[in-house]
Amino acid sequence: MSGVLVVDDEKLIRLLLSRALKKEGITVVDAENGSEAREKLKKRRFDLVILDLRLGDINGVDLLKDMRATSPETMVIVITAYGSDDLKKRSKNKGSKVIMRSPLIPLR
Repeated sequence: MSGVLVVDDEKLIRLLLSRALKKEGITVVDAENGSEAREKLKKRRFDLVILDLRLGDINGVDLLKDMRATSPETMVIVITAYGSDDLKKRSKNKGSKVIMRSPLIPLR
């Protein structure tokens, strides 16, 4: 496995996700904003990206769109505390397979 990129501007969420994945022996890289995530995505491929939709500097849907153009095989799980039907639809249209409400409560 090439690893997982966790992208969230909330430090606690990043830490919790990273620690849980590392306990399972998974290589984890994290990014606190969209710009940092873009730089890391330019340097390496990831098997999975866990992506918050609200990143402060870049909209997560825009980052997801960019990722699909350069790395369409990467699995993406979108997390958000601001789940709406519109965000859910736009994320799915851009290639996210799973959308979850942060902190990790599935959207209905």
